[in-house]
Amino acid sequence: MPNTRSAQKHMRSDARKTLRNKSYKSSVKSALRTLYKAMENNEKDSLGTLMSNAFAKLDKAGKIGVIHPNKANRKKARINRAVNAVLSK
Repeated sequence: MPNTRSAQKHMRSDARKTLRNKSYKSSVKSALRTLYKAMENNEKDSLGTLMSNAFAKLDKAGKIGVIHPNKANRKKARINRAVNAVLSK
């Protein structure tokens, strides 16, 4: 248990931040999961919209500090490379 008032406040704010971060990470993971599933099934017509949705979620998570912005950019580059490989087949 925290001893000071400020430590108690930090504990409460950490709980709020944890819930927010968990929500954003979950939405990023689900967007990536649907994109990868579409790539496996060669659904070329829906890849564009799924990719832009995943990019938007990654950008938002990187912008607010849920994940590092460089990690978001790295994931976007790898996704772009994988989608281009699927589309070129």
